[in-house]
Amino acid sequence: MTQVAGLLLEEGREEGIEQGIHTLIESLRSFSIPDEAVIGQLVERYELTKDEASVFIRQK
Repeated sequence: MTQVAGLLLEEGREEGIEQGIHTLIESLRSFSIPDEAVIGQLVERYELTKDEASVFIRQK
């Protein structure tokens, strides 16, 4: 695989992960799940730190 193809593949993975995070946040919020619990799920499922998860929460 060329270096360019590898970079494009990695970029696509990162975008997919971000989309999954945003979808999870929206889904949990639709059930009135508190943000602290949503952060806990992001930490557990995506191996984020609490600070990283909080950034995603503030984006939505």
